[in-house]
Formats: sequence, C-alpha cells, structure tokens
Amino acid sequence: MARASGRTALVTGAARGIGAAIAERLTSEGARVVLADVLDEDGTALAGRLGDGGLPCPPRCD
Repeated sequence: MARASGRTALVTGAARGIGAAIAERLTSEGARVVLADVLDEDGTALAGRLGDGGLPCPPRCD
C-alpha cells in the first residue's frame, strides 16, 4: 500500500527542480498533487507526465 494513498498535497514551485521532484515522489506514493507555479507551461507539462495524480493550478499561481 502506498504511504500517501488518499491524500492531497499542494506543492509550490512544482514546475521544475526540487518542486517537480517532490511532486513526482508524492504521486509515486499514491497522493494527488496540486501543482502551483508561475511557469504555466512547465506545470501543465508536468501534470501530463504525472497522469491522474497531478493537477495543475490554474490560472498562474503567483
């Protein structure tokens, strides 16, 4: 069983770097992740890679 199954996390700065790595790890553990960042296109791309576990935060989070 995944440790974060059934939980939702909000990750700021999620489009790249450490934020993206955290979002990837949380989704691999079963969490749904809201991806907040000022980099709209990168955040949307990451959400696509994460599948159902990644939810982009529209509009731009600043």
